[in-house]
Amino acid sequence: DKLDQICMFREQFGRAAALKQEEKKTKTSPLEAILKEEQVLELQKKIMEKSTERKMQSEYLKTTFLKSNGKTKQFWKLDKKSRGEDRWTKLEESRQQQFKMLQHGLMSRDNAQKMIVNEALKTGTTACILRNCS
Repeated sequence: DKLDQICMFREQFGRAAALKQEEKKTKTSPLEAILKEEQVLELQKKIMEKSTERKMQSEYLKTTFLKSNGKTKQFWKLDKKSRGEDRWTKLEESRQQQFKMLQHGLMSRDNAQKMIVNEALKTGTTACILRNCS
């Protein structure tokens, strides 16, 4: 009988505590609500400022790109062409140097072949195969 009463009181106290916690959660002080609203308004204001700043920046970039578009394209094409020519001249010079070293016996055929393959991988070209002329 006493155990039943103890269990019943525990259940009632547990329910009462749960109800109090729920009331605390749902009940927010007016000061907290005002602070949250102010924070939300400040954040919204910051978001609007950032978006307008981004729009202005994108417009500025568009106008500067349109003004200099013709010049940059020509410069880019010339630069690309000169880089391509430089790459091919370097490749040609290095292959001539390797051939001379191979001719004079300063490098073994295997080492020369390895260097050619590595260079071809770097430049994106095909490797020149060295064949035995014997």
